[in-house]
Amino acid sequence: MIIKSRVAEPYLNKDGTWDVRTYEMEEEYPESAARHCELCTFCGFTAYPECRKWCPNEKLAAERMRKPKV
Repeated sequence: MIIKSRVAEPYLNKDGTWDVRTYEMEEEYPESAARHCELCTFCGFTAYPECRKWCPNEKLAAERMRKPKV
């Protein structure tokens, strides 16, 4: 799977001021079949789906789903 993203990074000019450069970047992530989210695809942990029981990112995502939107 190829993910395209736009990246911004600061850089220091010769006169001592800071500026921001933006560029587009393509990254290739391994194709992990039957993963339920992009984060799990990126992680690629071999014990999937058992790792969902203890994964801190999975717990954060579950908490966000439970919170009512105000």
